[in-house]
Amino acid sequence: MNRLEHLLTILQEECAEVAQRASKAARFGLDEIQQGQELSNSERINVEYIDVITLIEMLIEDGAMLRVDNEEMGTMIAAKKV
Repeated sequence: MNRLEHLLTILQEECAEVAQRASKAARFGLDEIQQGQELSNSERINVEYIDVITLIEMLIEDGAMLRVDNEEMGTMIAAKKV
């Protein structure tokens, strides 16, 4: 497995963790803190989101993805919210 394959695999795993956390939040609430955990579901979603962003940044740094500038990102986000 090369570095690109490795980063893409980890990105897949992190996206799955966001999905799992969102599922737990939908079932038990954003404020629920699972036994043995210190963070709420909401906080854990944020942690996983940062992990996803980190992997995307690493892929950009490696030249595997293009960086989207802030203006373009704002336009894309606004379009998605419609």
